[in-house]
Amino acid sequence: MRNSLDPLAWLDCTTTQRESSTGKVTAPTAGQRVNLCGTPPKCVLHVLNRPGVSVTWERGELHFHVAPEALTKAELALLLGHKEEVGGWLLLHKLLEAGYSLRLQPSEYGPGYVLIPTGKPSQPVDFPALFELYDTFHDSAVALLLDACRLLKIDPMDWPKTAERFVREATLRREECLTKPERPARG
Repeated sequence: MRNSLDPLAWLDCTTTQRESSTGKVTAPTAGQRVNLCGTPPKCVLHVLNRPGVSVTWERGELHFHVAPEALTKAELALLLGHKEEVGGWLLLHKLLEAGYSLRLQPSEYGPGYVLIPTGKPSQPVDFPALFELYDTFHDSAVALLLDACRLLKIDPMDWPKTAERFVREATLRREECLTKPERPARG
């Protein structure tokens, strides 16, 4: 995950989460990965979140930036073969980086949901590029959020509250780790 305080940090790792027999989402154990994109053993978001791997939207196209030896040829091919999912991921991150909150709202035009960015951007935004990214990858971004909601067993309308709760909890855990005294070494 890129930033544990990012509301999408949990979404980024949903591809390596599993549901326990009690219905709670837990960390995976060997061989028990939920693979949302159907490509074993690592999924698109897992590969995309590796150090040295990034993606940008330039001139109407996704561009992958990969440090030497950060990915195998097969992993790069995986990303290139799943541009829709990568584009949805990028859209969600760009909206949050700009300072928007994300909300899912039932569509007025049929089944499904619409992604609604709310609030005002807190950073300068290239609106034409962001709108083009939204227009191109909206459905993929919605699908990613719906997958996260399904794994969390929450109503899609509850996504904003749940994301805020994750950020609060991550902040508390981070503060606890920073203030916890180190144990003396044994031996």
